[in-house]
Amino acid sequence: MMPRLLGLLFLLAMGAACGPATVPGPDNKQYDYYPLVPGAWYIYKVDSIDYNQRPYDTLRFWIKEEVKPDFESIDGDEYFQIAVFKKYRWEANWQRLRTDLARVTDDHAKRYSENVFYLKQVYPIKTGLEWNATPHNETGSLYGENVKFDKATFVKIHDYQVIDGRGYDSTLHINYALLYDLINKVDFRERYANHIGLYKKFEFNAVFQPIDPGSQDCTRVNYVPNSGYKYIQTLTNHYIPK
Repeated sequence: MMPRLLGLLFLLAMGAACGPATVPGPDNKQYDYYPLVPGAWYIYKVDSIDYNQRPYDTLRFWIKEEVKPDFESIDGDEYFQIAVFKKYRWEANWQRLRTDLARVTDDHAKRYSENVFYLKQVYPIKTGLEWNATPHNETGSLYGENVKFDKATFVKIHDYQVIDGRGYDSTLHINYALLYDLINKVDFRERYANHIGLYKKFEFNAVFQPIDPGSQDCTRVNYVPNSGYKYIQTLTNHYIPK
């Protein structure tokens, strides 16, 4: 009887291990990829390229986000206020840019920024799960018609990452919009660390043109960005009150 029982337990364990990775919502305190803690702050370095300029315009600046203890009510739901600051030189003073709103429930994490509601995460988290990240807004006027957020996807769960010498033992990778062809490249990604939050944001939204229009080379090598932008936001420092 004992060997048969052990064999059954082994098969059950193997079946669970081979299934898709799933993580519960924020009610499970072991995993929290979107913490909202009043008093927390995050500093990000941003590197961007403007492909509309000739030559291309490169720019570095810094973003700071502070989770305020204040709430704002929308349709009866309370949202944390997130004060967003910006500066172009590290030795300069922070300048208030805007105030975003954010809310986390057992079902989702939502952020209201620049008149758009973004459904950042849905729970339970599951590898390959798709959802519409902008279910309440049309975003073509902001990003162009090629950028669609209706197939946001969890790509990796619990992935170990090292970014700029900083190690994260459990990270969540999300692709929000993806389009690759010869003329267009759209790539919107975000990475979250457990009990920290957003540590990496990447946006690439560009239209390409051939370097030599008369060439028979129809590969990406013969094409360069003609318009659009690249935006890379990386966490450099943060503080979360205990």
